[in-house]
Amino acid sequence: MLLAPGYEHQLAYRLLDYCDPSTPWWRGLWTLGTLLSINEALEAAQARAASALSANSLEQLCFVTADVAIKDPGLGGLADRKLIHNCLRKPLVPPLSEYHLLQEILSALDSVYLNNWVAHLAGPPNNRVDPEIAAQSIAAHLLDIGFRKQRLYDWLNERLLGTDATLTLSQLLEDCAALAASAPVNYEVMIPMEAKPLKTDVLPPGGETRPLSAPGALTTVMSASCSMGASCLRFAPEIRTTPSIRLSN
Repeated sequence: MLLAPGYEHQLAYRLLDYCDPSTPWWRGLWTLGTLLSINEALEAAQARAASALSANSLEQLCFVTADVAIKDPGLGGLADRKLIHNCLRKPLVPPLSEYHLLQEILSALDSVYLNNWVAHLAGPPNNRVDPEIAAQSIAAHLLDIGFRKQRLYDWLNERLLGTDATLTLSQLLEDCAALAASAPVNYEVMIPMEAKPLKTDVLPPGGETRPLSAPGALTTVMSASCSMGASCLRFAPEIRTTPSIRLSN
């Protein structure tokens, strides 16, 4: 249980709030994570290079993203953030060095973003960013990389309320960083159908159809209309998930 009052308490429980699917819309998360925002700026630059986006639209998007980036300690120290800010303030199109530099920075930040937050919050209290902004940035990042709200909420709820040990904010964020670094889990999904699709281009990437010659483990998901000669749609999505959760009474 997180016992420390004040800043740590507010940040941790707003983080929980943002991941709670039942949170009212006016208290919910309305922003993208910073890394996803930078990635969208890079995609917009590609659209501009293909003449599919106006220069003014790209400039506005980059300026807004630059203002967010300069304030986000997850991007590193002030010098690192200024570098990203300056790249976004210059014309951003694929042939230019700023575009490729941002690509490299973004790739490097994927694995250290939350660790940078841990380092920032372990520093002098007077230098910490507003707890509301911190909670927004961290929650948005976890959701952007593929975690589902309900799973995150259950996991955070267990960490904050389901243990007798005192949990510090740094420990909570270290756990979040470890969670973000965990590998996605591959699942095989089969959807029974009455007939094979006429067009294979409707299948998801990596998908295939196969004869359903024996019900086997699919018995529990087969509908009454599926027969032994039917087909099933098979695909293997990559899903991010939290560890098994055991909530205390």
